[in-house]
Amino acid sequence: MPKVSVRKSIVIKASLKTVYESVRDFKQWPIWSPWLITEPECKVTYGDEGRQYAWEGDVVGQGRWRY
Repeated sequence: MPKVSVRKSIVIKASLKTVYESVRDFKQWPIWSPWLITEPECKVTYGDEGRQYAWEGDVVGQGRWRY
């Protein structure tokens, strides 16, 4: 079977610092997350000090991130 590779990229017209701060801040995720754009009514909660993020929805399922 032949090996297949698929790649996709976009150009973000923002500084590296701006992009980093957007990705690092869980409260900004609903703005750009393809999963949360798919299900805007998904329940999202944030933990103490912004270091935890949890979601629960019919389409996106449930889970959490911590750092």
